Amino acid sequence: MSDVFLRSAEPDQKWPRAGNQASSGPERTHLSDNITVIIPCRNGAATLAKSLRSLKKQTFRRWRAIIVDDGSTDGSRRVAEQWAKADRSIISLRQAALGAAAARNLGLSHAASGWLLFLDCDDWLAPNAMEMLLRAAAAHPKADVVVGRTVAVSESGHRHPYPDVDLAEPFSVLCCQGRIPIHSVLVRSACVLQAGGFDPSLRTSEDWDLWQRLARSGAEFVQTSAKVAFYRSRPTSLSKNVHQVAVDALEVMRRGHGPDPRVGNPLPAYAHGGPSEALRIHEVFFVLWSCARDIARGGDGLSILSLLPDGPAIDFDPDMIGELIVTGMADMVSRPALQLGPHWSQWEPKIRAILEALFPSENSARLRSLAMSIAKARINAESQAGHLQLERAKSWAADEEQHHSDALQLRLRTFALGVIALPRLGAVNGQWIARTIIAQSPRFSLSIALGQTFLWASPAFWAGAACELARVRGLGTKRLWRNAPAIPRLARQRLRAAAFAGLRSALTAHLRPALRSAAGCDHERAVDGLRHEAKIVAEGFPAQSVVPATDTNRVGVAPRAAGQALAWEALFRTEDPWGYGQSLYESRKTAHTLELTALVDDPDVLE
Repeated sequence: MSDVFLRSAEPDQKWPRAGNQASSGPERTHLSDNITVIIPCRNGAATLAKSLRSLKKQTFRRWRAIIVDDGSTDGSRRVAEQWAKADRSIISLRQAALGAAAARNLGLSHAASGWLLFLDCDDWLAPNAMEMLLRAAAAHPKADVVVGRTVAVSESGHRHPYPDVDLAEPFSVLCCQGRIPIHSVLVRSACVLQAGGFDPSLRTSEDWDLWQRLARSGAEFVQTSAKVAFYRSRPTSLSKNVHQVAVDALEVMRRGHGPDPRVGNPLPAYAHGGPSEALRIHEVFFVLWSCARDIARGGDGLSILSLLPDGPAIDFDPDMIGELIVTGMADMVSRPALQLGPHWSQWEPKIRAILEALFPSENSARLRSLAMSIAKARINAESQAGHLQLERAKSWAADEEQHHSDALQLRLRTFALGVIALPRLGAVNGQWIARTIIAQSPRFSLSIALGQTFLWASPAFWAGAACELARVRGLGTKRLWRNAPAIPRLARQRLRAAAFAGLRSALTAHLRPALRSAAGCDHERAVDGLRHEAKIVAEGFPAQSVVPATDTNRVGVAPRAAGQALAWEALFRTEDPWGYGQSLYESRKTAHTLELTALVDDPDVLE
C-alpha cells in the first residue's frame, strides 16, 4: 500500500496560462499542454530540494510534480511533504522500497494526461528545459518522444556533455544500447500507459527497456540539441553498481534481439527484434565496457566477464576496443579521459588480462597490444589537452620552402594556433622548437590564440602587453598631435602590437620548461656528426675541379654536394644509423608494416 499526501488546488492555479507562449498553429497545442514530472526518491533528502527548485525556475509554468518516496530512511519524506504543503503544484506519495521502476509506475497512475518528464531526486533541469522540449515537439506534431541533451556533473562539480546519439532509426539504436538519459526525455503519457509503464523486475536499465518498447511499436522520436538536464554522478547512484547494470543491460539487449510479447502491435520490421547475429558483438562490447568500469572503481573485471555466455569469436577491432576501454573507465569515475592518465599504470595490467580472456588466440596477440596502445594514446593525448601540441599540417602553401621545411600545426586544446616551419633535416630539440614557436608567433591568428584558447587569461600575457604599451620611444608623439585623424588607426595598430607581445609572453611562459632544456637528442648528434664529416670530405676537393663519375656520385656534381653524398652513403652503410631499433614506437611500427606487407621478406628494404 502507498501513503498519499496531496493538496487539492484550483485548476487556474495548478495549470496557469503562459502569457507569451504561442498564439496559433500546432505550437499552441503543444505549449498549452500539461507536463507531469515524476520524481522517484530514495534517500535523497540532501538533493531533492535542488531538483524541485529547478522546476520552480521553469519558463514553462503548466506543470505539476509527483514525488514518490521509495522507502527512504533519511528524511526524504519530510522534505517532500514540506514542499507539497507549500506548493499546490507538488504532490507527495510514498511506497515501500520497491525500486525506481515501481515508484515511477505509482507516479504514473496519478499523472494527468499530456506529457511526462521523469526526473531523479539528485538531478535537475535547465530553466528553459520544458519550453525547449515542447518547442521541439511543436515543430514535429506527430512526435511521441522528445529527447534533449544532458550534462553530466561529477562529485567535484566538473561538467561534461553526456555522449550524444543519433535516433534517426530509434529501434536500430535502442535494441543494442541505451544511451538516452531519462531526465532529458519528454514523452506522451498515453504512449507510456499503452506500453505498460516500467518493468519493475529491472533494478536498472528500466528506462532503456521502455524506450526500446516504444521504438519497436513505432513511436515517433525527435531530438533537440538543447541542453535540458543535469545528471549528478554519485558513488551511491544505481548506475555505479557495475554488476547490476551489466545484468540488467544484457537482459534488455537480448530482449531487443528477439520477439517481445509485451509489445502488442510492433512494426513489422521489428517484430523479431534486431539482427540475431549482431547480438554477440554487442554483448562482448558491453561486457568489455563494463569490465573497464569495474577496474576503474578498484575491481578486476573478472566477475563482470563471467556474465558473458559462451559464443563464437568476433572480429577484433582495435580502435573500437581501445575506445570502449577509455569510455568505460571515464564513465565510472565521472571524469573526462584527460584526467585518467595518472591511473593508467595501475589499470593497465587488469585491462590486459581482460583482453587476453576475451580474445585468447595467438592471432589476436598483436591486436590486443594495438588496442592497449590505442587506449593509452587516447588517454595520453587527452591528458595533453592543456599543453601545446605539434602535428603535421595538412597543407603548406609556401612552395619555395617546400623542399627545405616541414609545416607543423601548433594546437592548444582543440584549437589550431597557427603553422610553424621547421627544417626538414636539421638538429631540432625541444629548446629549438620552443624558440621557433615564439619567433613565429606573429604569424598566428589573434582571434583563435586569444579568443578560443584563453591564453589571455595568463598573467604573462598581460605583463607582456603592458610592457609593449608602456614603450613610448619611437611613437612620434609630436607628429601624432599634428595629425589627429590618424590617432584611431595608430591606436589599433598599437593594441594589436600589444596583443602579439602578450601572446609571445604567454607562449614563453607556457614553453619555459622546454626553453630551459639544452640537452640534445640522438638525431641532433647524428646530424651534427654528418655535417662535420661532410665538411671534412668537401674540403679535400680542389675548389674548381669536377669529380669524375663513380658508383657513389654523378658527373658534374659540385664538390660540396659530392662530399655530402659520400657522407650520406657512409652513414647509410651503418646499421640502424638513427637508433630506430631502440625505439619501441619505431619497432612496433616496422613490425605492423611488415605484417601488412607480406611480400617484403627483408626488413632492411623498408629503410
